[in-house]
Amino acid sequence: MKIRRFFGPNIRSALRQVTEEFGNDAAILSNNKVAGGVEVIAALDYDDSLVPPSVDKNGLGAPDLQSQEEAEVQSKFDEPAQGSEASNAHQTAAADVQQSSFEAYQGLQDIQSSALPPQQSANQETGGNVERSNRPPLQQPNVTGDSVVSPIHGNEKIEWTLDPSLQAMKEELGMMRSMMSEQLKGIGWHQFAQQSPLSAMILRRLSKLGLDSDFLNSLMPHVKQQSDAECAWQQILAILAKSLPIAGSDLLERGGVYAFVGATGVGKTTTIAKLAARYVIKNGADSVALISADNYRISAQEQLTTFGRILQIETARVTEKQSLESLMKKFANKSLVLIDTAGMSRNDPHLVQQLESLNRLHKPIHKLLVVSATSQGAVIQESINFFNAYEPSGLVVTKLDEAASLGELMSVVTKARIPVVYTTDGQRVPEDIRVARSHHLVSKAVWLANKYSRTTDDWSLAQNIDQARSA
Repeated sequence: MKIRRFFGPNIRSALRQVTEEFGNDAAILSNNKVAGGVEVIAALDYDDSLVPPSVDKNGLGAPDLQSQEEAEVQSKFDEPAQGSEASNAHQTAAADVQQSSFEAYQGLQDIQSSALPPQQSANQETGGNVERSNRPPLQQPNVTGDSVVSPIHGNEKIEWTLDPSLQAMKEELGMMRSMMSEQLKGIGWHQFAQQSPLSAMILRRLSKLGLDSDFLNSLMPHVKQQSDAECAWQQILAILAKSLPIAGSDLLERGGVYAFVGATGVGKTTTIAKLAARYVIKNGADSVALISADNYRISAQEQLTTFGRILQIETARVTEKQSLESLMKKFANKSLVLIDTAGMSRNDPHLVQQLESLNRLHKPIHKLLVVSATSQGAVIQESINFFNAYEPSGLVVTKLDEAASLGELMSVVTKARIPVVYTTDGQRVPEDIRVARSHHLVSKAVWLANKYSRTTDDWSLAQNIDQARSA
């Protein structure tokens, strides 16, 4: 049910607005004389069950047009007068109510009849005159304290329609509330910076690394209040490095079968070439074999074949005639077998088939997930979430030399708790790859933050005040 107020210089103008807005099905709830004209309250989808039982529904429409104040005036008019002045006041009030109700009803009838065809309108007007002449005098309802009920039930949904000006005012108030909230948070940050300058300094510098709020909140309680700010900063960096999941050893030294999985373009093929070259230098070319399971990119197959020819190691590719299982039997005498998989979208069904084929092999295969340091944190998180189902043994982080920040990467890796095995920072084979070290990642993150001068606004810093204060 929709309820709305309409204002007009006279009753006819107000009722015309009702008809234009709600149509002929509108129900007039009340009308009052106000400063500057007449106020009419109308409803659409009016429910008769909501009308108090004491109201006479067979009247001329006056019960719908009367407000509660008018009913009280009329009830007082029905009581015996105690003096000539009281009697005159009652009669005047009752006359105003009846006249206002009759004018509202007559105005609504005129507006509705103007929308009907001429013949139908004439018949309706004639019938209306006869009906009015035969209708008994209007009886005002006797409203008592016991008979007054709430006109709207608790479960009734009422939709109030706002004028455009009120809606604009509501939006402006919302914007002002948001602006005040941001300003208050900024004020809170400045107060915190004055009370705890050391914690504020460390929080600001950690934020410049690009760490997310959860990671920051886990680090701030470890801040120790001391006079030497640089010493406190080095201590928190040491805690940051310790929190990173790092394998800490060369996983490929013991040999085995390793499949490199990951999204397209993260550097899987180049990483395989670097690791193969390192192993060849220590153990010889006869101990290594390369397998390309990427049947979708000819360039990747040719690149792997070229690396194999340069390193003088055996290479093969999975085809319809040569399955991965048969190639594994062919290279059973090799101490290290590296498998290059296709980089496809996570929604591609061929990727799932390829990963499941790795799990069906009789010989155990270690899967290494390759992620790029240049990717957004959300992209890295989605990749980890997808490949977690296939139990990767570790992470290979590539393209450190192209990254502008490592904060998002470190935040995601810390949550995933998958150990980082290798990092790469260039295209040179085999020089630009190393066993992952936590202090190297943290030092690189600090260096990038200083180089690109990340700025953090006070509002973002204010989100972590509670954890910083606990320090």
